[in-house]
Amino acid sequence: MAASYLRALGRLKEAQGPFEHQVALSSEIGDHNFSSADSKNLSELLLVRGELQAALERINDAVQFIDKTNEKYFQASFRATRAHVLAMQGELQDAKTLFEEADRRQAQHDPGFPYVFPPGGFHYVAFLIRTEPPSALPSLAERVRTTLQRWINQNHLPAIALDRLNLARIAARLGDKNAAAKFDDAILALKKAGMRDFEPNGYIARTGFRRTQDDFEGAWEDLGQVRHIAELSGMRLYLCDALIEEAWLHHLAGDAQMSRTKFEKAEEEVDAMGYHWQDSALDELRKALA
Repeated sequence: MAASYLRALGRLKEAQGPFEHQVALSSEIGDHNFSSADSKNLSELLLVRGELQAALERINDAVQFIDKTNEKYFQASFRATRAHVLAMQGELQDAKTLFEEADRRQAQHDPGFPYVFPPGGFHYVAFLIRTEPPSALPSLAERVRTTLQRWINQNHLPAIALDRLNLARIAARLGDKNAAAKFDDAILALKKAGMRDFEPNGYIARTGFRRTQDDFEGAWEDLGQVRHIAELSGMRLYLCDALIEEAWLHHLAGDAQMSRTKFEKAEEEVDAMGYHWQDSALDELRKALA
């Protein structure tokens, strides 16, 4: 519990030790449920801190542990989390295959609700928003609205916040005139849910949207929020995202030197972490700078 609360507060470095201790204790007594859950939690924490290979190792452990139980729901959910780590490493085809398997397992376990639960389900939808063509987005939005209604009925605040963020992303990609309001709602929901470790995700998404709307002042405000949270918490992954957005904003403001500096730093961070989910974003930025 201490580790979970520390993580929710954004105190990731302090949360890591208790999580690791819990995994060791659970393994010692052969409790596969706790071993798997805390290995999964460690994986998510390590991923945000930019330790992608360690995150993959931990989620691999989590899947192995949970498969020794009869917890079908978690077997599906943890595979979606593993798919997300693979996606962040740039292994997009492997990630897609595993996301699809997670959905299949959830549908077999509960035909009445065939969508893998959050955060894995949130990551799957975010993956599809970025990788699928625009024609696929309306049906994807319907999926999110379906899951959102379930979370509203259950007053599940974290899940509500994550679904609202994905609806905002879909709206932005479709050019929905209500996209700005949906991003505002999503960030308020993240705050209400007390998800300090997820808040930068929302700010980064809104930064990109505001940049495309020429709302540069708003974009810089969001990046300020990202840095305020992520620098104190050691959220290296989000800081890399912020560098890419900063490079864009400097480029659009005509500051070629600063834009190049931010781009090169982001490129170094992507290579150092193995964060190849951002390779396509860097390629797009590289072309613009040329």
